[in-house]
Amino acid sequence: MKKILFLGNSYTFVNDMPAIFEKLVKAADIEVKTEMVAKSSAMLIGYLEKGNEHSDCFYSALEGENWDHIVLQGHSRLPAMDENGFASPAHELCKLVKERGIEPVFYQTWPYRDGSGKLSITNCSYVEMYQKLRDAYRRAAARDHADLVPAGDVFYRISLHYPEINLLLPDDNHPNIYGSYLVAIMFMFYFYGADTPVNYRPDEITEEEAEIIIKAIKETI
Repeated sequence: MKKILFLGNSYTFVNDMPAIFEKLVKAADIEVKTEMVAKSSAMLIGYLEKGNEHSDCFYSALEGENWDHIVLQGHSRLPAMDENGFASPAHELCKLVKERGIEPVFYQTWPYRDGSGKLSITNCSYVEMYQKLRDAYRRAAARDHADLVPAGDVFYRISLHYPEINLLLPDDNHPNIYGSYLVAIMFMFYFYGADTPVNYRPDEITEEEAEIIIKAIKETI
């Protein structure tokens, strides 16, 4: 049984994405244990530096179980705006968990909605923010010999090829239930293979919509 710790912020805890992942895995008759440490607007450096609420929760979870994997999700725009501010603590976290025999996995996020006021504060176009996030996560994963779950690549693909599927809440950056379901499926495919049956979907998502999401994932990974 795999034991997986998710570390991040609201991109992880909105809709309780790890719980959706767990439902997917268990619906495929696979046992898994997950735990989540995710604080609103948290940056990875906040978990690394001891002596605050974020790091206390992280170190307590880290020491409370023999984890197989830890999923690292950075701040929504920091990797695009200040790559070193993201990559440096990510590197230290990878070293820390590898010393304990835990494999780090990066969770690559997505750009803010195209044309939104949220996107305008980044001084990036939609494509530029996507590319900067993608490249920052890929470089971090390569440097630390870690794997990457490229959720942002699939969000981008859907925005171009399947615009009928909206993945974001009205705030233009957080995932709605479709977005969280997409991410959860990607983690199931990463940990257990892309042929793992998708036997669970939230009530809000139709079978046809789920099929489009799965198709877009398999076209990308």
